[in-house]
Amino acid sequence: MVPVAVIIAGLLLFPDLFWDAFIYKYFWGPVVADKEGRPIDGISEGYNVYSTVVYALFLAMALYAMYRIAKRLRIEVDLFFILSSLPLFFFGGVARALEDANLFDGAVQYFFISPLIYAVVVLIFIGACATGMVIRRNGPLWSLARKTAAFSFFIAVLEAIYFAVTLGAPTDFNYSMPTIVPIVFGVASVAVFYLLISKGRQPIPSAVLSAGLLCLVLASAYVLAFNYNQGWRLEFIIQSGHGIHPHVDELGTIFGIALGITAVLGVIGHFGSRKLALLFAPTNLLMFFAHFLDGSATYRGIDIYGYSEKHVLPNFLIDITGTAATLLIVKFFVVVAIVLVIDFWFREDLEPYPYLGNVMKFAMVFLGLAPGTRDAIRIALGV
Repeated sequence: MVPVAVIIAGLLLFPDLFWDAFIYKYFWGPVVADKEGRPIDGISEGYNVYSTVVYALFLAMALYAMYRIAKRLRIEVDLFFILSSLPLFFFGGVARALEDANLFDGAVQYFFISPLIYAVVVLIFIGACATGMVIRRNGPLWSLARKTAAFSFFIAVLEAIYFAVTLGAPTDFNYSMPTIVPIVFGVASVAVFYLLISKGRQPIPSAVLSAGLLCLVLASAYVLAFNYNQGWRLEFIIQSGHGIHPHVDELGTIFGIALGITAVLGVIGHFGSRKLALLFAPTNLLMFFAHFLDGSATYRGIDIYGYSEKHVLPNFLIDITGTAATLLIVKFFVVVAIVLVIDFWFREDLEPYPYLGNVMKFAMVFLGLAPGTRDAIRIALGV
């Protein structure tokens, strides 16, 4: 609380120093530049050393908070929980790509630019977990119908927010989805939850999975609409100042590279020694795949199509080696190092802290999958 108090006092007493010279320059200014698609007051979009360090600290605090909450509420952050979260991770990347395609305008656009897009995904995740927690707590007393009704209420809240934004600020969107589409997807999400609960699945990961599927399918529907709606495409050309050059085949290439390398590691783990089997265990393979996806999308985007990198360290490595393919190698060793720390070197030390290791792996999957998906979809759309 002390740092927050210092920042608030500084903004009130010394706005030129705290806001103009620091917060706006290194944090909010790049977001504004990203929204406008051009440098603002000499500030370009992307990350810098200060924002990278601060966001890393926020991530560390968020992971610790997630671990404490999971431990206190007895939420099992296991393989099924992480798999159930994948649709939300993919949604974050797809939604970010929609911002690249100029779906959003006005104030709404800020919520789909990183780092705010991460906050949107986290809020949906927290809402789904809270809903699942309520259902689990009342599980012995509630019927299947009542559990489904509780989840339906959460979906209704999500859709109410969606309609409040899209119908309340129609000028903030360059394309309007037919009203029936999100309603149908919402009903399908409830049906998925019903099926999972009826099969005896835990309510928390079931709620996360079902809500994530709603978000992902709805965002994907917008991606498909971009390819056919001439008004939206024309608006993108006008606002961006350049044409649209889709490369749909790159989806197969990018995901194929990531899946191929991950499959090789999986085979090595299956037929190798016990240590290799632990190194390339299913949860770890998810981390490898997520970061190979990010690395392959960055490689194809920069080396083949002339996109640019926004993060400080990857930019440094690309400048030194002259190719973004280097990131695939770097990401391999980074993930290996993380697995060695969690599953080998400090495995016994982490035993008193159940699921702390998986919480860290959960974050690593998110941090690879979301930007990797965003880059792959952006290349495929040609924006």
